Amino acid sequence: MILLKDAQAKHIHNNLKTLYTDFFDVYNLKVVVCDAQMSPYLRQGDKIFRPQLDQSYLTLGCFVKDNTRRVYALTCSHGVPNKCHVNACLGNPPPRLIGKCIISSHYADNTPARIKTDVALIEIIDSVKNECHLSMVNHAFQDSKVCIHDGNLQDIAGKVHVYKIGASTSVRKGLIKSPDFTASIDRKELFVVTGLSGLPFAEGGDSGSIVFINENSSALDTIKVIGMVSGGITMNTTEDQKEQGASINGMEVVENANQSDNICCYEIKSTLEYLKENGWVVSFENQV
Repeated sequence: MILLKDAQAKHIHNNLKTLYTDFFDVYNLKVVVCDAQMSPYLRQGDKIFRPQLDQSYLTLGCFVKDNTRRVYALTCSHGVPNKCHVNACLGNPPPRLIGKCIISSHYADNTPARIKTDVALIEIIDSVKNECHLSMVNHAFQDSKVCIHDGNLQDIAGKVHVYKIGASTSVRKGLIKSPDFTASIDRKELFVVTGLSGLPFAEGGDSGSIVFINENSSALDTIKVIGMVSGGITMNTTEDQKEQGASINGMEVVENANQSDNICCYEIKSTLEYLKENGWVVSFENQV
């Protein structure tokens, strides 16, 4: 069946029937003249807005659920305090309410000096649940099964492509920095990704994107989630250290960094562990 918007489109169809008579003799094609519309869905990689920060936005990393089937969205926590309302466009502006932040690591009262993650959990309101595409997708936007990467990230550093789908730059691929570079950060829950083909792995607005690898590159049926984009980083190296060739031992995460060569990400294992410690046990749709 073909949906055509007006009489002029129907005229085009009639011309096609004249040109391809054999095809239409074999196949009965039904033509409906209408004003076709797509049903919008909220999905991985969409923009989500924080009303208190004008048009500033983050990326909806993915959806998760608890054992009661309540639905939540994961994103990064900076700029998203507890009880903050979160909006999204759902296909057409203006943005409307999709849920409320129920835990934010950035604003937690008991956050240690060195936080272990950068995550906000947003409970999706009932009226929006049916408009959410809950399954995670791979870099080709195909629905995929999901598992948590449980290995040492240093084993795949510089060897395996990692991907993310961000609200600003959509799909980008990169490589985890070499073990020597990542170890210099001295934070086991952090890893650093650099982009490929002259493009940064993430840019402003991509914070909250889920970082993943393809478990089977031929079937593309399962993705392994390894982390979440937090922001660009700058390395705190003194001039003396540079002259002496000393190892870099400090860093600063720059929220929503633009054109940064090095993107700081938090391991998903630390993120899920942090949520569990605070009473929120969640899993991905189609998790295996």
